[in-house]
Amino acid sequence: MLNPIRERKLSHLFHILDRNHDGVLSRQDFEQVIEEITNIRQWKWGTSEYEELHFFWMCFCNRLEVWADRNGDGKVTESEWLWYLEQMLDRFFSFLYPTSFY
Repeated sequence: MLNPIRERKLSHLFHILDRNHDGVLSRQDFEQVIEEITNIRQWKWGTSEYEELHFFWMCFCNRLEVWADRNGDGKVTESEWLWYLEQMLDRFFSFLYPTSFY
């Protein structure tokens, strides 16, 4: 279970990424994030910086579509987002702090 501070921070990030403010994360939101970052950084399509940024965000988007989109509608709701990140954080911390050592 997410602690309240972490949940608030992850909810805030969800709302930052929800670029069209429709309450769900979709591929279009991530494309908008890429466009905004590359415009701010003045990175042009085809440059290594643009390609690396595009690769990172679209891989993250693909991962969300596969693992977080629990109802398969191509969109990730805030509750699906929080559920997915809770699962990932639980796994991460279980590797860092195992309950027993062999």
